[in-house]
Parts: sequence; structure tokens; C-alpha cells
Amino acid sequence: YLHWYNPHPHAHASLVTVTLHFLAALVIFTTPSSSSQLSVPHPLFLLIGHATIMPDRQSQNIRSSGTNNIIMQDDNSTQVSGFNRTKRQWARGFLWITSLLLIFDKPIFSLLSSSCAVYTMHGGAWLSHKNIKWMGASIISFLISLYALALRINSDFVNEEKAYELKTMLDIKHRVAEIVWGGLLLLMLGLTVKERIDNAIDVTSDVMGSISNTLSTKKKDKAKMKSG
Repeated sequence: YLHWYNPHPHAHASLVTVTLHFLAALVIFTTPSSSSQLSVPHPLFLLIGHATIMPDRQSQNIRSSGTNNIIMQDDNSTQVSGFNRTKRQWARGFLWITSLLLIFDKPIFSLLSSSCAVYTMHGGAWLSHKNIKWMGASIISFLISLYALALRINSDFVNEEKAYELKTMLDIKHRVAEIVWGGLLLLMLGLTVKERIDNAIDVTSDVMGSISNTLSTKKKDKAKMKSG
């Protein structure tokens, strides 16, 4: 009768709940208090529990389904094809500039280019080993550039006549840091270019091999047709 009267529990859930609780109170006061009767749940209590629990379960299902839809929409919006690859390409471009600036003793400009590389890579996926590799290279380039710039500024403030050895040591330190890391960075970037060239050569050789096999097969077919 309850479901026939109220097929939509959300419409009058509060009124029905209050009515059922009032009927339950009447049952409690009119039923004799014996242990055998109290041990068995009254059907009215089961009806009250069903009427009060079902709206909450339905609302929870609605909220959970809405949350799942939002999460799926967010995942689909953030996963763009080629997003991380484009970031790595831009970062490698900035690192090429950084390595050359470090070798030619331009720490201010290398600091700017390395900071651009770090900013480019910070929005990529952190769980990708390729992104971690180039993000680490960008951060190290930024720190080396900052270190070289600080040593060079300190060297400029040192009087060469009074502290020649200190000035020379500062100059050597910042040049060694720039040349060593600039060379390593060029090596990393060069190996990446070599790997891409090798992959392109392998793909080209595979394509040429398939084309030659197709042509040889066609020639054999034509020779068989002529002989037949």
C-alpha cells in the first residue's frame, strides 16, 4: 500500500517517515512487553526501515554516478594525444640553446633558456620516464647556470691585484661547471637525435624491403603467366 500511495519516495519522504514513526510508537505502547514478541521484528518496523533507507540509497547512487561522470570527463579532457611529446620537443629545443650558451660562457641567457625548459616540462606527466629525464636535465641546467652566474658575479667583485688567486679560482670553477654540463647536455641531445635517425632509417629500410618484395612477387607472377 505504501508503494502504491507514494511511487516516488523523494516527493513526500518526510511526511511518510513521520507517519510511520507515529504508527510504530502506537504499536510499541499497545503491544504487550514479552521477550518472545520483542525478539521478532514487527513488519511495520521493516516497512519504516525500507521507506527511510531507500531515498538515501537512491540519492547516494545519483551522487556516485554524477561523480564518476565528472571524473571520466576530466580524464578525457586532460588526456590529449601528443601532449607530452610536444612538451619534450620544446624542452629539448630550449636545452639545445642552453648547452650552447653554457659553452660560450653566457650564464645569464642560459639561466633564462633553462628556466623556459623547466616551465615547459612542469605541466607534463610526472610518471613518464621520458618526462622525468628531460625535467631533470632542465632543472640541472637551471642550477648550473645559476651557480655559474653567482661565481662570475663574485669574481667581478674581487680585486685582481689584491686577490688574484681567488679571482682565478672563481673563474675556473664557473667555466669548468659550464663546459662539463654543457658538453654532457650536448651529448644527451645528440644521442636523442641519433636514436631518431636510426629509427627513421629502420622504418625506411622496412618500407623499401616491403616494396622490393612486392615488386619481385609481381614479376614472378607475370613470368608464370607468360610461361603458362
